[in-house]
Amino acid sequence: MVPDAHVMEKVISIRNNPYKYKSEEPVLQWCETLGKYLQNFADVLEKELIMNADKKSRS
Repeated sequence: MVPDAHVMEKVISIRNNPYKYKSEEPVLQWCETLGKYLQNFADVLEKELIMNADKKSRS
């Protein structure tokens, strides 16, 4: 379901332990590049939510 799963896995890893990475400049710079990946994930999630809502409304 997640496009670019490797990116989202790294994001979740950082999110689970943000203090470990808060002073690592390469990680902070990498985080600044995540906009398109997060938008792709949001688009897929929105599509799935709409499809599930449509299925429930037809039941």
